[in-house]
Amino acid sequence: MPEQETFKPATNIDEAWAAVDAFPLEPGDPRYMDFKNMRGNTGLKLIKMLQRHQMSKRNLHLLFTGYRGNGKTTEIYQFQSKISQDYEVIYFDANKELDVNSLSITDIMLAIAKETVDFMKSKSYKMNEKVLEDVADWFYERVVEKTKIKTKDAQTKAKLGTPKWISFITGSLLASMKMSTENREIVRRTLENNVSELIQRINKLIKAAQDEIHAKGKKDLVFIMDSLDRIEVEQAKKIFFSGGTLLQQMKGHFIYVIPISLLYDTEAILLPFDEKIVLPMIPVCKRGIDRNEDTEKIAKLFELIRRRIDLDKVFSNPDSIIKSFIMTSGGHLRDLMKLISYATNETFDIIEDQHAKIAINTLTKDYERIVHDEEYSHLVATYNTQNPPNDVLNQRLIYNNAILVYEDTDSVGEEWKDVHPALQRNEKFQKAYALSQ
Repeated sequence: MPEQETFKPATNIDEAWAAVDAFPLEPGDPRYMDFKNMRGNTGLKLIKMLQRHQMSKRNLHLLFTGYRGNGKTTEIYQFQSKISQDYEVIYFDANKELDVNSLSITDIMLAIAKETVDFMKSKSYKMNEKVLEDVADWFYERVVEKTKIKTKDAQTKAKLGTPKWISFITGSLLASMKMSTENREIVRRTLENNVSELIQRINKLIKAAQDEIHAKGKKDLVFIMDSLDRIEVEQAKKIFFSGGTLLQQMKGHFIYVIPISLLYDTEAILLPFDEKIVLPMIPVCKRGIDRNEDTEKIAKLFELIRRRIDLDKVFSNPDSIIKSFIMTSGGHLRDLMKLISYATNETFDIIEDQHAKIAINTLTKDYERIVHDEEYSHLVATYNTQNPPNDVLNQRLIYNNAILVYEDTDSVGEEWKDVHPALQRNEKFQKAYALSQ
């Protein structure tokens, strides 16, 4: 990521391509925009939830969700910065550390054990060595010896020392699971058969870490499990529906970033989590089938782009082109950036109207590929009512961004749904809509 202090708005097409890379923004980045007046003060909600649980000596297990690419990680970074004086935060990116295409609840627990020890070591905190040794030995005796991982346990332990021993064991297990399907199944099966003991060992580690940071004047540890929203829906249901009660047996503060579609599952009421926060979309139209433009929010998104690009130097007709991109994105931040990126790929000089049209058509085709022919009737029902039937199909279309969920800021707590504007341009959608009239 470019250094914050050296960042300047792009003045040519190549710089513009780089400027719309949709990476999360660190606190203090000049490109950051605060949208709390547009979609609710998510950061304050997270802080209040944490404070209330801390004061009442309860463990926070919170589900945080929203569309992929809509700024969740950026908001998490902001939250992390605001609580850093009072809390130690262990941030974990599941997409980097685990195989999100094949994930189980015990994978997450194993990763929590490793990340806890690694974090404390990185911050020069000293944990109770007896606890570390007990937990590491348990993993070795119960799991490592049952796999084909090649280790010389006594020699390795003597060479590494106790704190590094548990990191070595948990790291070896996670690595072996990525490399070998056979090892993955052995590790999972063994941990699942001993899940109560596994949770006890993790809680021992968390308690040892908490004792140390309390002694250094911090209130508590907060675990943030990011990128779990990339998990396929059925996997996510197994982890958070079936395994939710197991996760809540871990004695600490945990924030899990999950797929937004789980909250719109037909069995969502069965999710064993009381605390949930959604980062809504930014509506570019007002609620209602007339879809009147929301000029305030459109202006805010213009400002978002101006912080990254000198519009007059990159676009031949910036007001018209940027507005067309904003309206086509439906307020989805990653799609807005994607439209600009697509347009930069069509020219070596300046983005003109024809390049913008190609970019919009490209995004429309992206969404065409995820919708089956028989699903257009559901999309038309969504478009006509902004309140689609809550069924399995609706869940899939929300997961894939074909249906966008908005919060009505004029009516507290209410939400509405609409078809992604790129899909509204689709010929099959337009034919299905005409037949519905």
